[in-house]
Amino acid sequence: MNGTWISLDAGGTEVRYQIGIRLRGQGTRGIRPPNLRVNLPGDRRWKGVTSLNLNVNYTHSQLAGSIVSRAAGLTSEEALAVQGAPQRHQTTPTAA
Repeated sequence: MNGTWISLDAGGTEVRYQIGIRLRGQGTRGIRPPNLRVNLPGDRRWKGVTSLNLNVNYTHSQLAGSIVSRAAGLTSEEALAVQGAPQRHQTTPTAA
């Protein structure tokens, strides 16, 4: 799927157009909402990254595990809590 990435934080608002979004992994295709992979254009990085994995299940455990691991000095993914609002635009034929 194609999409638009809109970021709102203390640093302001950033927008990235023409991003790619896909469902992540076969094991998560049956869950709702699904985990997503977001690919941003390489020439328009967002905060230095060109791809993100958005995991939606057990996020509290993932966030806590990341914080504890990094506090212990272990190598770990940087997990951040985010809020998403996917919107689908559909065109509906109207009667003339």
